[in-house]
Amino acid sequence: MKTSSWCTWCLFVALLAPSRGAWADPITPWPGEQTAPGTLQLVPLLYVSGDARTTYPSLYASTGFGDAWDVYVGVWGIAGAEGTGFDMLDVFPRYHLGEETALALRLMLTPGDGFILGGELHTNLSWGNVSLMLNAGARPDFEWGSGSLRTATVFAMVAPEYHFSERFSVYFELNPAVSAVAPFSNERSLGAELSLLPGICFSLDEEQNHQFSVGAELLLRRGEDVSLANSVTFAAWYATSFDLGGGEKEEASERASAPVASRRLGQRSALMSQTPGLR
Repeated sequence: MKTSSWCTWCLFVALLAPSRGAWADPITPWPGEQTAPGTLQLVPLLYVSGDARTTYPSLYASTGFGDAWDVYVGVWGIAGAEGTGFDMLDVFPRYHLGEETALALRLMLTPGDGFILGGELHTNLSWGNVSLMLNAGARPDFEWGSGSLRTATVFAMVAPEYHFSERFSVYFELNPAVSAVAPFSNERSLGAELSLLPGICFSLDEEQNHQFSVGAELLLRRGEDVSLANSVTFAAWYATSFDLGGGEKEEASERASAPVASRRLGQRSALMSQTPGLR
C-alpha cells in the first residue's frame, strides 16, 4: 500500500469515529495509564527520514479490559527507493500496577528477519503544568528461524513536557540506549546511542477529540558520523479514541481525561533502528 493511501485511509477511519477526549504527548515513550475498557484508541503515524527518501507509516490501536489490563497493536509499513511493503508487527499487553504505571511484555516481529521480545516499564509523573513520561526496559533481538541472540539492548526514554493549556504543550525527549552486539560470539561489541527529540502537541478542539504531535529526532550513535539520511527523522501522529459500546466506562473515562492520563498512541523509537530494515 502506498504511503499516501495508508495515511488517507487511517485518517478517514479516525475522523468518522465517534470521538472521545485525548491528551497529546511526546512521540516516543508510552503513557502509563490504562486504556479505558470499552474504548478503542486509534492513531495513524508517519516517520520521514531526513533526506525525505524513506517513510515509515503505521497504525496503532489499543483497548482496555478488566481493572488492570490493556493491549496495544501496531502495524508498520515502509516506502523508499527499494520498494513499498509491510515492515513490522508490534504487540504489547500491559498489566497496570497503579493509575500511572504499567508493566509491558513487548513483541516486535519482522517476518523473515527477526524479532524483539522484552519487558518494559511505562510510567507518568506530573507537577502542575509539568509532566514527565518515563519508559525503561530491555529489548533482546533474536534472529528469525534460529532464534539466536543478535543484540541485547537496555534503554530509557525520558520526556519532560510543559503544558501551556489542555490544547497545547511542548516537550523534549532524551532517549539513551546501550546494546551488546553478538554477545555470545567472538565478534561481540558494545554500542551506544542517544536520541534527542523536541516537539509540540496540540488539539484542534476544546474537547480534545483530535490530537496531533509533531517532532524532529536527532540520533547520535557511537562510532558513526551524523548524516541527514541516517541521523535525522521527522515524525507526526494524529490520535483519537471512541466508544466500542457497552461496559462501564464512566470511571475509566474520568481517569483518561485527567492531564496525566496521556492519550498518546504512536511510537517509533530510535531503538527500533537496531532491527534491520527499519532504518
